[in-house]
Parts: sequence; structure tokens; C-alpha cells
Amino acid sequence: MCAADISDGSERGEYVPQKYLFNALGRPSRAVNLMYEYHPNDKNWPETGFIENKLYKRNRRTNGYFPYMGIETAGTACEPFKSMRDIRRFGQDVILTMTFDLDTPDEHLVQIAKDLRPFGSIIFRINHECNGHWFTYNKENTYREVSGFFIRFHKILKTHAPNVRTNACLNGVHPGGSDVTYHMGEKELAPAFRIADVISYDSYHSLHWGWPHDGYDPAASNFSSAVSDVKKMGKMTCKQWWELFFDFNELMLRVNRGNQKEIYLGEVNTDADIVGPAAQAEWVKEFYNDVKKKKLSYLKGITYYQFRDRGGLGLEYEIDEERTKGRPNPSLNAYREAVKDPYFSPVLEEKGLVEWPAVLEWESSTCAIGVMFSFIIPSGASKCLLVFPLEANLIVKAGSMWFHKDAGCAELDISAAAEPGVLNKVFVFAPPVTGENTYDPDNPRYLDVYKYNLTRNPDIILK
Repeated sequence: MCAADISDGSERGEYVPQKYLFNALGRPSRAVNLMYEYHPNDKNWPETGFIENKLYKRNRRTNGYFPYMGIETAGTACEPFKSMRDIRRFGQDVILTMTFDLDTPDEHLVQIAKDLRPFGSIIFRINHECNGHWFTYNKENTYREVSGFFIRFHKILKTHAPNVRTNACLNGVHPGGSDVTYHMGEKELAPAFRIADVISYDSYHSLHWGWPHDGYDPAASNFSSAVSDVKKMGKMTCKQWWELFFDFNELMLRVNRGNQKEIYLGEVNTDADIVGPAAQAEWVKEFYNDVKKKKLSYLKGITYYQFRDRGGLGLEYEIDEERTKGRPNPSLNAYREAVKDPYFSPVLEEKGLVEWPAVLEWESSTCAIGVMFSFIIPSGASKCLLVFPLEANLIVKAGSMWFHKDAGCAELDISAAAEPGVLNKVFVFAPPVTGENTYDPDNPRYLDVYKYNLTRNPDIILK
């Protein structure tokens, strides 16, 4: 009903491989958001990044996201494509957030579109939070020019990568904490939001948006300072947040002349730097429960921002000295439990008996055909292994748990989910083994559906 998405990596944290996320969250996300930028006209672009004061940086002009490298390297053996392959191998879609210079030439945009074609059902957040004033494209251009670039790129994508859905994103207004306005006039941003495939809304219940530059010390304040006592912070009640969200949707209905588009929460959280780790975990429980109770048919996905963070937004805190390791926060368990709810989980429909070999099809994380088999484990068995073809890349749901079987490894241990003496149902799906869709040489294009032939049920080994 409403997808559980998550953001992985930004100027505030390194990208974490999906094997770790999959195990930490106990399930695949519907989609994983990546943060990149493209500034081809900058001197020395793309220079090597570095960490300064906990933030990823290159030079003063850029926005601090990871550099999109595809054009300069003339291929997809670089970032963000390595991360996109990783995401899709684990049965998830990609949300790609990118900021652009508005004078990026058409030939570059065409190349970007072609390079995205093999990666399935991407949601592309182009110049997100475009009503704000903090990104390069807003500082140097008018809102009308921002809208014009979005429309230009949207049309290029529809020609060269029709699998990609464009996402126009607004930043929410924080009561008393921001001077942002929506800039939704016909000569400003409205045309972009009218042509976009989907719309997203970035809004935090609380956010230390000046982090880390204002020297705020959450340990010293014990999270008891009034928001007004600390610079560059915003905070609102849940009631205020929902009132602003409904105002946003009413605005979108007017802009789109009564047409209700899909709405996504592109970034949402409450900042542990402001409320503290325990209160953040409580907010996770309450917010996802609130979404479930409201049952808004147009709210199709929530991107929790983010998995690992050097500040107060992560389910894990990134350890500065190591960067490759994280320390779980209380919000991690709260999030794991919240997104287990069927409202945020994929729907599995049983349709008919399998004829071997079975053709497993993968279009997206919400549209796939797999197989289900069931068996009873005798009492006394403590270990249950499934043996699949060695080359298969699979995600498997057994009981309430999800597992990933990588290509090159035949055995999958589902002992943690197997129950002796009862009927165990196992669902098997096959995302692209390389993370990319298949190229059809007879009809030169990338196919929208990846297919894998499974010749038989797995062997079951009990110990």
C-alpha cells in the first residue's frame, strides 16, 4: 500500500553495500535512494572528494554529493552504476537524486538517459527541493529556468529511457524555521510539476539543518535546549507536519488541475541531534503507524533519510575514524519493526501451479513472477538448507524472513525461518544477476523484464 524506501549515502555518510543493509533491515527495501551531482562546467570537474568537518566536499560551488562519473569515463563501470547494480541484485529499485547545472548540454543528458536504460524502473529526482535556495542551480538561476531544465530533461528521458519516471520534488515549509516558499506560479515551477511522472515532498519533523557548522553539541545540551536557542534548526509537532503535508497535496492538486499524482516522501525523519536517539526511535514507531492509520491512497512511498549518517539522521551512526563501520541507533530496531507491517510490505499473490522449467520474471520490486513451494520439516531438525542452481541470483521469503542467494553459492541457509512440524512456504524470485536488464540483439534495446529459467524445486537438506 505504501512502500518502505531508504536513502543510502550522501554528503553526510558513505554508501553502505546492500548485503549489509539487507541483513540489518531483515528485508529488501522497495527502492534505495542515491545522492549524486553533475557539474561538467566546473574547473577540474570531477576532482577527488574529501571529508571536512564530517561533510563530503570537493569545492565551494558544488553541493557536496557524490560526483556522477559516467560522462567523463565514457561508460558505466563507475559510480553511480556500481551502486545501482548492487541495489538491483538485492531485489530493489533505484531512486536516483541528482543536482545539475542548468546549462548541461543536451548531448550529456542524452548520454545519461541511455546509460540509465539497463537499470529498470528508476525514479529520477531531478534537482530536488527545487523551491529552496541552497543548491547551486537555485543560486545561479531563476525558478522558471529550473522548471525549463526539468521539462527539457524529462522529454529526453521519455525518448531514450522510457523506463525512468521523473520526480519533481518540493521542500516542505517548517513553521517559524524557514523562509522557503513554494514558487509554484505558472512562470516558476508549476510546469515542471505538471509534466513530472510523480511528485515528492521532503520534510523533517525536526532537522539540525546547519549541521555540523554551528557547533551544536547534543551531549552538552542533553537535548533540552529550546530550538530558538540553537542556530539553524527546525522543529514541529506531528500535527503541524501533517497540516503542511495536506496543504502541499492541495497545492499539487491545483497545479495539476485536479489530477491526483502519486506522492512520495522523498526525505523524512526527525533529527536525533535535536530530540535525542530514544525520541527518534519513538517517532519512527509513531510516524509509520500514523501513515498506516491514515491510509492515504496517493501516498505511495516513504524514503527514510538515511541508513547511516555522521550526524543525527541515521539508523546507524557512521564512525568518523573508520567510515566503513556503523554503530546501530535505537531507531534501527524501531524501523525494522515498523516496516514489517503488511501496509509497507510487498503483496504476494498465489496464482497457479508451476510447470518446469519455470520462467521467473523481474520487472521491478513491485512487479515480479516467482515460484512458491512448501514442505514440512520433521521434528528434531535444527538446520534447513536449500540448494539452488549455482548461477542463480535469488531473493527468498521464508516465513516472515527474507534471504538473498548470490550467484556462485548454491546453498541458502533458511534455518532461522524454518519451523519443524508445520507447513513452511518459501517464495523465490530472481532479480537480475548482474543488476542490469538484458540487451536484446535482435531488437536492439534493453528489455524491461529480466527472465531466469528455474528448472526445478531446490533440494532440501535437513540436519
